[in-house]
Amino acid sequence: NPDITKLREKVVISSYDSEPDWPNDRPAQVTIEFEDGLVLTEECLSAKGSPNRSFLDAEIHQKIHQKR
Repeated sequence: NPDITKLREKVVISSYDSEPDWPNDRPAQVTIEFEDGLVLTEECLSAKGSPNRSFLDAEIHQKIHQKR
């Protein structure tokens, strides 16, 4: 897909500036810069399913029964 290829060429990955203490052990920050100058940034300090952001039983069941 040419659109995905163009997007992939614009993605820059770098390490997180200062890793926070456990349980926030897998931080990520995403910044999107649009052509009109708008910049949006969001941060997630730990992934869903980590010790401090556990999945609910219903979420696990949904993932198990989810169609691919």
